[in-house]
Order: sequence, then C-alpha cells, then structure tokens
Amino acid sequence: MERVYNERVYNEGQNRPVTAWGYFGYELLFAIPFVGLLCAFIMIFAAQNVNVKNFAKSQFCFVVILAIFVGICFGAGIFQKLFS
Repeated sequence: MERVYNERVYNEGQNRPVTAWGYFGYELLFAIPFVGLLCAFIMIFAAQNVNVKNFAKSQFCFVVILAIFVGICFGAGIFQKLFS
C-alpha cells in the first residue's frame, strides 16, 4: 500500500521536519558532557518525532565510536608518545 505524503500527513507529529535551528539546538545540547549523552539516550526512546530520534541515535553512535577510538589510542600508547 502506497502512502501519500500530503501537507496534512507530513506535518503531523511523527514526521514533522526539524528546522536547521532545531538541529543546531540539539547539537549544542548533545555537546554538553554527560548531560548530552543522557539526553541523547532519553530522546532515543522517548521522542515522538522520527527525525529527532534518528538524530539522537546518530549522536549516540558517534560518541560510542569516538570512545572506542580513544580507548584504542590509549591502549596503544599513542597519547603518551604525543604528550611526553
């Protein structure tokens, strides 16, 4: 069954587009250490808007990948060599 995206369906709750300022605000919120990670985790499960959920998921995945990368660098001693 094909779903028709007219103005009424598109602008209702779950599919409403997020503005550029909205993404900018979420980015600032997620940049706060620990609080941003907690907010991203909450938005993954509690947000009604699909776009906000997906943005929160991408931010959470970015933090996990960054933590793995930093862990590998510490394990390999790269930071010790750079700062000594």
